[in-house]
Amino acid sequence: MPLNRTLGELRGELTARLGFGSAGVNNGQLIPIVNNFLFSSQTQMYWGFDWRALRAWVIKTVGANQVNVDFPVEINADRVDWISMKYSNAWLPPMERGISAEMYTSQDRTSVPTHWDMNSASGSQQIEFWPMTDTTYQYRVFGMAPLTRFTQDGDRSTIDGDLVVLHALGAAKLHYKHPDAEYYIRQLMDLMDAQKSNNWAKRVFRKGDDAGSWLPKPLLVGRDI
Repeated sequence: MPLNRTLGELRGELTARLGFGSAGVNNGQLIPIVNNFLFSSQTQMYWGFDWRALRAWVIKTVGANQVNVDFPVEINADRVDWISMKYSNAWLPPMERGISAEMYTSQDRTSVPTHWDMNSASGSQQIEFWPMTDTTYQYRVFGMAPLTRFTQDGDRSTIDGDLVVLHALGAAKLHYKHPDAEYYIRQLMDLMDAQKSNNWAKRVFRKGDDAGSWLPKPLLVGRDI
């Protein structure tokens, strides 16, 4: 899979498609404006829906008698799908998110955690488990990878560059009141609809699913064997 193009490359294309090519790709006045269009477009598209290419999970370890652990930098804290504990060499169904006020009464009892939530009281983002762990466990955090830096010419886009340019092109043409702005916006919407049908059309697990629904059905004598 080829690397996404750099901010400098995307800026050059966007500048030309806006009709500013004669002003030069590195025109000092255009650089911050065009960069902002590209940065904002990628950010809006990132939050628009789940991107299959950004699917990510990471396995971490929590020690005995622990409640809080640092949130993994590999996952966007606002795009978590689920967290699961490994118990007796098997991954348990995803934990419930949310710790009620009443649950803090018994948080000090030790067991395999069954609930989690975010806790930023320490000044950094952490995962808070309930109840306190009774031993060392592995846990898996599943969600979406965060956007990477996209402010320097050599930074590569996280979202597909063609889509980022098209999104920025429609926004910029509206900003500059170009008459063909609606054409590029419609073109982007068509491509986004196609992307949505291909990204996360069917998940293996969705929060709220019955845990038994994804377990293999037993074979029946006379029917299957």
